[in-house]
Amino acid sequence: MWRQLQVIAGNKRPIRPPHPDPAREAERLASSFATRTCTDNLPAETCDRLTELLPARNDQVDRACEDQSNTNTSLTLLELRRALKTSGDTSPGADRITYSMIINAGSDGHSALLTLFNASWEACKLPSKWKEATIVPIPKPKNPGAMRPISLLSCVGKTMERIVLNRLTWAVGPLHQDLFAYRRGMGTTECLSTLLCAASSGGTTVAFFDLEKAFELANCRVILSLLVRKGVCGRLLIWLKDFLSGRAARVAFQGETSQLHQHENGTPQGSILSPFLFNILMEELISLPLPPGTKLLCYADDLALTGPAHAQRAQNLLTDITTKCRELGLKLNVAKSKAMAFGCDAPRAPLYILDTPLSWVTSHQYLGI
Repeated sequence: MWRQLQVIAGNKRPIRPPHPDPAREAERLASSFATRTCTDNLPAETCDRLTELLPARNDQVDRACEDQSNTNTSLTLLELRRALKTSGDTSPGADRITYSMIINAGSDGHSALLTLFNASWEACKLPSKWKEATIVPIPKPKNPGAMRPISLLSCVGKTMERIVLNRLTWAVGPLHQDLFAYRRGMGTTECLSTLLCAASSGGTTVAFFDLEKAFELANCRVILSLLVRKGVCGRLLIWLKDFLSGRAARVAFQGETSQLHQHENGTPQGSILSPFLFNILMEELISLPLPPGTKLLCYADDLALTGPAHAQRAQNLLTDITTKCRELGLKLNVAKSKAMAFGCDAPRAPLYILDTPLSWVTSHQYLGI
């Protein structure tokens, strides 16, 4: 419908001319997307902190993998049917198997699929093909020279992910109330309403900041250790550990396909589990102890810190957030960070993130508004 309206209005998207060497461009893009997941993209202080905390995190995860859990039981046909009910058709992965094919496979096909899933579950390993993505690069509307990666994964693998996600959601329980993305009944409207309600009291300072390459650089070992603290253990934890390791992607561009490139970090784009796993990481950040009247709101990688217009208190909180980001392997995007004052003048004392002063603005686009 939207595409038809655009055509009627004459707002046609310009056709991208063919690349003179699409095979070479596919390799370049694949290498570029893989490079974005490298730990070297993080500041040296963050890398050092991650290295310092790694032994304790590894030990924590390894011990939890040996624990018994109610989630260790075999996957059931009821869980498979439940997963298929919420699976709408999307572009398939390299195996070309669509959700419609899986849904219409019949009882024999579903039984065979469940046998495959339980083999993966009991071995705590995924078939390597399920961890290989095909990336289709899409030009960004406002910057056609830049490409947005659209990742296509096996629908068979994503069906099992949905079963695992249901178990994981049950094991973890409710998430933080100020975490708004990828949650049923919560979204941008609820996040903005909470922010405006907090700011409407007057005499309020709001600091907006987001995280650079947050999804690509999400540290898998940190996520696993946070899951352990949430009570995840046993087979579920081991399976997730394998799910997050050994990820790779190729790029399909103008009829050519690149070689596979390994991805070092990140929650896999296009997967069913990734939004929940990313939220686990962000929940740890926004769970910092805050003084009364202060909130740290999170929608995906966009953060908003709101509280009384008290410069020193705000600076202390920004310092705490910076320290926590180092521990979690997150990189603050200082260039996009801004501050606003509601119902009062901006404090004379500047606020800093990583020794860089925040720009005070009178308007700011947050969550597209």
